[in-house]
Parts: sequence; C-alpha cells; structure tokens
Amino acid sequence: MATYFFQWRCGTERVDDEDGRELPDLAAAVRAATGEMRGLIGQEATEGQIRLAQRIEIEDEAHRVVHRVVVRDVITFI
Repeated sequence: MATYFFQWRCGTERVDDEDGRELPDLAAAVRAATGEMRGLIGQEATEGQIRLAQRIEIEDEAHRVVHRVVVRDVITFI
C-alpha cells in the first residue's frame, strides 16, 4: 500500500489534501480521483456551472505529481 494525496486545483484556487489515502497502486488512485471529479462536476451542475479548468493532481508519498485528472478525462461532451 502507498499513500496518495489528492490536490484539487482550479486557476489560483486550491484545496490541499493533507492526510492522503492508502491505496494499493496508482491505478486505484486514478479511479478514486476520477470518482471524486465526477462527484464535483455533479455538485457543480446542480448549481448551474461547471469549472472546466479544475483538476485533481495525484501526488505520491514524496508529494511529486504522478497523475492529473481533468474534467475532459471523466466526462464526454456531446
């Protein structure tokens, strides 16, 4: 198990994950971040707007960014 941190970013706005989560691997962290992003998009949609520039940066235990999940990765616009 490894600890991954999920840092939310949108322009100059940021919400830092100070605790992190223990997950088996990066693939599990990407799945978790994808679920979080979809939840954020759903919440924003009920408020009438979705911030397309938002992203979740997944950091490893050394706080290096190892993956980014952005809106276009988790939702299809048709």
